[in-house]
This record gives sequence, C-alpha cells and structure tokens, in this order.
Amino acid sequence: MKMALMKVKVKFYTRIKEFTGEPQTIVELKENSTVLDLMKKLSEKYGKPFEEYVLDPKHGIKPYIKVIAKTAEPGKELKDGSSVSVLLDTDAFLKGRKEVEIYPIIGGGGSYLTFFSKRQ
Repeated sequence: MKMALMKVKVKFYTRIKEFTGEPQTIVELKENSTVLDLMKKLSEKYGKPFEEYVLDPKHGIKPYIKVIAKTAEPGKELKDGSSVSVLLDTDAFLKGRKEVEIYPIIGGGGSYLTFFSKRQ
C-alpha cells in the first residue's frame, strides 16, 4: 500500500534565511508527518549549519525557534499547536496544513536579573 504524501510550503524568516539561502521552499512529506519530521527533512536539505541552529538533541527543536503551522482552510482553528516550538510539541501532526513558518524568536538586551546583579 502506497503512503499518501502531502506538500507543505515552508517560509523562512530573519536569520533562518541565512542558512537556507532562500525565503521559502516546498517540502513533500508523508501525510502523518510531525513538525520534527519536517525539521529533520529541512536539515537534510540545508545541511549541518541549519541543523545545529534549529535542532536540539534533547528537545527536538531549540527553544528560540518558533514554528507556526497554518490550517489548510482559512478560518479553521488549529487544535494541535499552532506555535509548536513554544509548547515544545514537536510531535504535532502536520496533516491538513498547507503552510509552515519558521523563525527565531527575537529578544533584546540583557536580562533584568543580570543588570541588577552586576550593579551590586
């Protein structure tokens, strides 16, 4: 029996584009693929620097990487993790998703605690 395949458009933002060299790509996956499956497939395509930047051996996806999986149908609510990396839900299924966005969370400055610990 042949496994059903799906195509997902993946958009890259900010620093991720430096590793991919392109703003987006189309990835073909098995229909029951997870977010982690997608990230591993992208790591195969874009190589070690991409893999080291986005994947964490213990947690799957590094905590500063945000992955948004959009529904196939406009107006339909996501039930299994629209922002999977924040929830560390790398096992969220992509079935029914047509588009995924990947970008690092942008933070600024030093932390509040670091600032006060240096002053004392």
